[in-house]
Formats: sequence, C-alpha cells, structure tokens
Amino acid sequence: MALITSRKLPDVYTEKTCGGPTRDYQDPAVWWSERCDGVDMVTATSGEVLTIYDDEAPYDWGNLQFGDTVGTYNADDSYFPVIRAAPGHKGTKTSGVRIERIGVESFSYALRASAPNIKVYDIAGKVTGTHSEATGHAFFGTAPGYVFAGCIAYDVSISSPSENPGVGWFLRESGTLVDCVGINIYGAYHHNTRNAGVYLRAGAETSALVVNIYNTTLTDSPVSFGFTKWEADDSITLNLKNTIYTDGTAEEGSGTVTINETTNATTGVTFAADGYSLDSTDTGAIDQGTDLSADADFAFNDDFFGTERPKGTAWDIGAHEYASISGTLKEKESGSGSPEHYILINELDGSVIEAGTAAADGSFEVSVHGESHTLIMPDKDGEYAPVAASLLEGV
Repeated sequence: MALITSRKLPDVYTEKTCGGPTRDYQDPAVWWSERCDGVDMVTATSGEVLTIYDDEAPYDWGNLQFGDTVGTYNADDSYFPVIRAAPGHKGTKTSGVRIERIGVESFSYALRASAPNIKVYDIAGKVTGTHSEATGHAFFGTAPGYVFAGCIAYDVSISSPSENPGVGWFLRESGTLVDCVGINIYGAYHHNTRNAGVYLRAGAETSALVVNIYNTTLTDSPVSFGFTKWEADDSITLNLKNTIYTDGTAEEGSGTVTINETTNATTGVTFAADGYSLDSTDTGAIDQGTDLSADADFAFNDDFFGTERPKGTAWDIGAHEYASISGTLKEKESGSGSPEHYILINELDGSVIEAGTAAADGSFEVSVHGESHTLIMPDKDGEYAPVAASLLEGV
C-alpha cells in the first residue's frame, strides 16, 4: 500500500522557512501575521506552510499563538496553514525542533492553534515553572479542525508553590491527535483532571467537544486523560483508537463523557529506553492494532517517525510502529574490518541511532525509527565506513 501520510499539506501552498538568521523568518508569530492573519485561503485557493529548522533550538517564542485575531481568515480541508518541522529536523525530547518554556511565571504554553484548520506536525513542546502563578500547557487547541501529528509533549512540570495545571494538550475544540506522544506531564492542580497528558474541556469554545486520538502514546503522568464538563448539557466524545494510555482518566462536572475505544492498551506494553518507542520484546502493542488506512474520519498509515505501517503482520498500538533490520555481519572482502560490531546512523543528521555487538555467529537485529538510516562498520583505522552489500547476509 502507498504511504497515506498523517502530515497532509494543502493542495496548493506557499512555503516559508523559519529558524536562524538565514531563514525567511526567525519568529513564527511574524509569519502568521504577514502570511495568514485575515487571509481567506479558500478564496485564494492557496494554503500556507511554515517549515521550521532547529538552527537555534530549543526555541522560546513566548506564548506562541496562531489565530489570536482571526478577522477575515478562512481555511478548509484543501487550503489551510501548516506549522511543521523540516524533514530531518523532527522534534524529540533531545533533538530537532523543540519549543521549551522554562521557568514560566504565568499562564503559559508552547504553541496554541486558535484559528480553524491549523495543522501542526513534528514539533516538540515543553513547559516548566514553580512560580505561584505558573500554569503550563505544551500544546493548545481552541479552534475546530486542528491536527497535531507526530508531535511530542514532554517533561511538562508545574510544581509548588504553584497550584496550577500542567498539561500536554489542552483541547477546547474538536480536532485530531495522531501519532503523538505525551510523556512525563505533571502539574500541581488539586484535582488530577488538569494534570494530564491530554485535558479535554467542554463548555469553553464548544459545549459538544468531539476529539479523535489515534495511535498516540501517553505515559508517565498523573492521568492520561482529564475531562471537564461543568454544565449538564456539556458533552465530550473521545474516539480513541490504537492508543497507549497507561495512567487512566479523571473527570469533573455534571456533563457527559463518551469514550469510543478501538484496540487500545493500558497495561502490558514494554518501551525502549526513550520511554515511548516500543521495545523489541513487547507483546502488548506490536501487531495488536487496527488498520486505520481507510478510517472514515482520519485515514493514514504512518507513525511518529514517519515510518509506513504496518511493519509486521498488523498495525502496532501507539505512536511508534516497531521496525528492525536483521541479518548477519561478515568480514569485508578487503581490509581488516571486524564482523562483530555494527552502528546505525541517521543519514540525514549523522546522529547515532544504535550501536552494538553482534552475536557470536554475526547475527544482529537493529530497531529503526523512521526510514533514514545507514548501517556501517568500523574499518582498520577505527573510523566508520558505509556498509557494502558484502557485509550483510539475509537482510
């Protein structure tokens, strides 16, 4: 099957770049003001794409809000704005396009989608604070039609003397999260409803909130989902598919919550060292999911890293689709390279994905994140050289 990306782009669009001084913009808010604010993209039959590079990451752009003044702005499913990390610059906890608000002293967030049909792809967000007025949200969705795909909210920490929330995603309008990760999200609010990986609130922008959360991983937080629906006629509908959520739910208010679940996992999942990728030994999520490539609400078949699903006999549950390279190392045809050692390099940025020693018979299995990788071995001088076909058997 061909790749059906969760990171959809407009049918027609103008692309601008953001990052260091050589890019078109150094502040995404300026891009929004000049390219999107008050623009009718439907009539113009053209969307807008901002591609961000990690030139000077992590970034702190203050409360980065897209759509604080909408005016004559208009967007639909064909022509819309996109804020994304550049290919090869995906945001993770330790690299790529990261927005970090450290030591905040008031109501704060990394990125807020406040105009309809905004799409946010592959951005990482973090907020911390101990001030008595500190409140932290990595991401905010307050206008309908948002999509967060391939994003990660991580290490959000709001602590004493603050008594306010710490949240991965604060969602007050209807939209979609897909292939996202929320990990290590903590707040100081007296009720865990608002110390959550995802906090959904009806009665603010809309009294009937409908959110799709697909192939997302939420772990290491007081609760995975918090629900607030103060009034009796407030309702929240959560369509939850192929999602790992390990920390349960909490709710407050007299309204209703409906969770429509399809092949989710709450226990029995084994993570790799990063805390959200699936480990090769996992039996609770690998090949346990449902194919969503023809989903009526949001069809896709990629994962957090952009890898096409499935890699095994079925889709995996959670943001990461486990994949590996396996084979047997053997001696080079010339030179003195060792058959025992391997190293997997991200060919886009040169970072080491994994290094190790093969078994006595030269066999190995390497977990891969995404499609960009190069397997290499040390040469006689201790330097690494690209792998040749003669180095591998059975791959």
